[in-house]
Amino acid sequence: MADDGSHTRPQSSHVDIKKEKSAELSSKALQRPMGKNNDLPSEILHITQGYISLKTLIARLAQKTHRDLLKTVKDLAQMPTTYLKANSNGSQVMAVDDTSAENLAKKLRILKFVTEAHEAWTKALVITGWSRKAEDVSKIIDLKVHLDARLQDYVAAIDQMAHDKRGYIHARLPNPDIKTALEVMETGKASWMPQLGYIPPPQLDAYDIMEVFADLNTILSTRLQLNEYDTLPYYFKNFRIKSGRVTFIVAGEFELDLTIAEEAPEAQYWFLDLRFIFSPSLKILSPNLRFYLENKINEILSKDGLSGCYNFLHDLVLTYKINELRRQAVNLANHRWIHSVKVEVLNRSICIQYWIDRFHKAPKENKIPKNWLILGVHSGNTKTTGSSLKVTRRLGVRWFRESKEQKDVNIPIDDVDLSAELLLTTVTSKHITFILTSICEKLQSKPLYANQDLSLSLHISENDSVDSELKVQLTADVYLSVRIEPVSGLFIFEPPTRRIFDFQRRLNAVVVDPANRAHEYIEQLRYALLYDSLLAHGWTTGFKNLRNPGVNALEMKRVFKDAAQVHWYKRAGWPQECYLTISFNAAGENWSLVQTAIVSDPTNPKGVMVIPTQIKMPVLAVSPKISYKFMISIYVFSVALLSYYGNLKYLWSRRHLYMLIPNVKREALNIPFIYIKLSDLLTSLKNQPSTSKPWVKDFVRLSFHGVQSFSQLSILEKTQESDSQALGAKTQSNPTKEEREDQAIMIADVLMRKPIPRPLVFVQKDFDRDIVFYPTAGTFSIRLYGSIGTSLIADLTKNLVKIERLVNYIRVLEKYETTLICTKICLNKLSFSYKGILDLGNDGNTESTELVYRAAIGFSSENENHLFLEFEKGNPHIRIADYLTILLNSSLGLDGVAKVIPLTTLVLQVIEAIEEAWAKPAIREYGMVIVNARAADWYIIRYILTNQKSNTPNIIPQSQKFLFEVRMCNRKGEAWWHVRRYQLPKPSIPFPSEESENRVTKQNDLDEALGLLWKMSGKNWQGMRVGAVSRCEGIIELLTKVDKIVQDFSMKNIKKRKSCD
Repeated sequence: MADDGSHTRPQSSHVDIKKEKSAELSSKALQRPMGKNNDLPSEILHITQGYISLKTLIARLAQKTHRDLLKTVKDLAQMPTTYLKANSNGSQVMAVDDTSAENLAKKLRILKFVTEAHEAWTKALVITGWSRKAEDVSKIIDLKVHLDARLQDYVAAIDQMAHDKRGYIHARLPNPDIKTALEVMETGKASWMPQLGYIPPPQLDAYDIMEVFADLNTILSTRLQLNEYDTLPYYFKNFRIKSGRVTFIVAGEFELDLTIAEEAPEAQYWFLDLRFIFSPSLKILSPNLRFYLENKINEILSKDGLSGCYNFLHDLVLTYKINELRRQAVNLANHRWIHSVKVEVLNRSICIQYWIDRFHKAPKENKIPKNWLILGVHSGNTKTTGSSLKVTRRLGVRWFRESKEQKDVNIPIDDVDLSAELLLTTVTSKHITFILTSICEKLQSKPLYANQDLSLSLHISENDSVDSELKVQLTADVYLSVRIEPVSGLFIFEPPTRRIFDFQRRLNAVVVDPANRAHEYIEQLRYALLYDSLLAHGWTTGFKNLRNPGVNALEMKRVFKDAAQVHWYKRAGWPQECYLTISFNAAGENWSLVQTAIVSDPTNPKGVMVIPTQIKMPVLAVSPKISYKFMISIYVFSVALLSYYGNLKYLWSRRHLYMLIPNVKREALNIPFIYIKLSDLLTSLKNQPSTSKPWVKDFVRLSFHGVQSFSQLSILEKTQESDSQALGAKTQSNPTKEEREDQAIMIADVLMRKPIPRPLVFVQKDFDRDIVFYPTAGTFSIRLYGSIGTSLIADLTKNLVKIERLVNYIRVLEKYETTLICTKICLNKLSFSYKGILDLGNDGNTESTELVYRAAIGFSSENENHLFLEFEKGNPHIRIADYLTILLNSSLGLDGVAKVIPLTTLVLQVIEAIEEAWAKPAIREYGMVIVNARAADWYIIRYILTNQKSNTPNIIPQSQKFLFEVRMCNRKGEAWWHVRRYQLPKPSIPFPSEESENRVTKQNDLDEALGLLWKMSGKNWQGMRVGAVSRCEGIIELLTKVDKIVQDFSMKNIKKRKSCD
């Protein structure tokens, strides 16, 4: 009765609550502020909610109509315009009815607007008409709402009565049996109940009970050990007998207590108790469950015996375990593994799908794989076991990884301590192991990791999948730790830098097959880290990252084979077509220098850019550590390679013989040497006779020794400053963008066969800062500067020619070191000095003091084969400088000049002394002397003597000319100067005048005066009747005497003229 009342009470309360809610809703719907102008009763509420004034309605309708009109006009303006066809005379003819699609569309658009506006304003007109009866309409609305509310109350009341009536069915009570109740209360029994007449058994004491238990134990032991042992189920053979019952123990499932009631061997077993020995499970059976199991098991024991009992309980336990795992899985899906696990019931089995939110950000066009496991009952039969007594049904798991069943994977299940989370962790751990192992195997197949250039290690944890880790070395100093979070299945990259986190996010969001594609993102992450490092360190070292200059994909694929990424870099001061390229692939980084060029192509009038030249840089490390020092080394090395390429290209184009020999020294830049055949550069070595040995060995070693970088702006400013200082003007530097230029430094080493000339050993510092002589080693080195990528062979050849010429001239000066002394050596100038006579006496004798004259051989910068002589002021050889220059550039060269200068020094000195003597005022009135040098060894001394002194400047005095020839002759290998009177060719005069006769007479008088000298002889000179010869040492005395005779002759002539006058 109590139960019935409990059932009816909630129903009635439910009805009451429903009624209260409906009443509350109706009251809320009707509660409106009441107006004062309504003459209805107070029970009828006045409705004002949702009312809009007619003015507002019409204003809004007008705004909407105006807005629609503007939109229609804009739409008509955007519609295509119909173009009317022109007639034959060029004018347009308006058609009667234009049925074109454009015109019809415009008409439909106008019609649509007009129709909608008409309908709206028609409704407004109707509403305006109703507004005249607004008060009556308001009363009708209030009455309608009031009547609807009352009708709803009546319906709710009838419904409540029906619910109450149905609820009273369970509350009915039968009529009480008062007669039987009184009889039982008086007699303690009912007369209508039958008496069976059973005799109660005697009471048992403790001894009897122990005896009964012993008998039962004996009967059970005999029956199980002898009679039923062969038919006993395999899993029931583990039992114990105690206290008159047998307890069958099935490991991991249950303990069953049975007993017997008869001694017969075929007697039925009877259920006593059941206990589950797995967890979580029921420790104590509820009465209802116990009652059900007792009846069911006793029924099965009576029909199928122990085998049927085992099958029933085994299936019961399996079902119990599956339901318990389902309950735990649902709990995980709602709490710890929320948004990651989904549980579905498949009849008896359950399906647990995991990582359901793993690919929620993946593109929809990709087929997203699913991962799940099915937990159910396995038959226990396998290909190896076959039919056996041990085979029984058990819990089994089918694992579907990425929508494919994994049949060869054994997933253990702990059927004693049931844990759905442990089962999920086991499956996800195997999945994580599979993914990390696949990534590791694919990375190991790459050359970088296969050759152990970069480290790769995999750690798999059997206990906790969080500890499973794949450690990948991306660069020389960056290591990546790859883990997978077991709950969500997302990748976790460490260390969590910005770049690494970005690739982690992309991998988790895009990739739907991480086992086969995750390694691609790891490789791309490696490329990105290398690119970032190159940008950072390349910028500090002057390298600027550029885009592809225009090389097409086919050319890139031909040059950069198997390259995943190619980055272009350039440095200021490099040639425009030269670039540094770094290509990334699975084998490492390839550093190379490329040169682009535009070639003609019939499909492209502008041509196609190709890469004709690629120089691979021999970087030892496959994946080096990108640092400032490394980039500086790359910069220097690239300059060296470009310089070598330019020089070797120059040598190859001119078919010069060269050879590359490795550098055996262990240096930071192990660049080979270029050995060039020197005779290909110096034509003088080829033209040299075979009998004479060349001055150097026939090779030159060219090596790279660094690079210098400077600002072009600074050079320009220095040039402008030097020019302004030279011109004495002020200049203002204009602010321009600074550009840097790099120059390669190369050293050329040459080994000399002959010893280095002694003047070069003690050469001054201002000789040339780029040329150094090593006397102990017998070598000299030339430092060369040049733009990157250009050849320095031409500059080397120029310097070698200059040094060869310089060495030859120094050897010549050493040959004549008694007369010519080398004073200063420069690459473009060679200075030397020689001695002369300091003063000439009146008698022609020289004093002991010597005078030093200085001269220099200059090398023309415009014409390398042209030499010129420079003499300081006051040097007597200035008179014959042109002849000496011609001699210097002839085949005799400096050797001829070195012979001529000592031979002509004294004669030129005495000639200058004669000129200075005749230039004095005391002698100038008697005449003048002019010396003409017809060659370095041939001079004409012309005396012009005046006949009388002229006091009038406008009147030219009469003159008389006397010529003397001074010419060098060779007598028995010794130089002699021959001095004689030089006779001009006599003109043919038919009738000579008196003046001409007098002139001849005077010449005869001078010959008479000279005749005495021609018959005399002195120290180092000797008269020859018509002239005189003299060694170089005696030419001063000889010419002085000749000049003295001419001076005396001139004075006598003047005095005689004055006496005659």
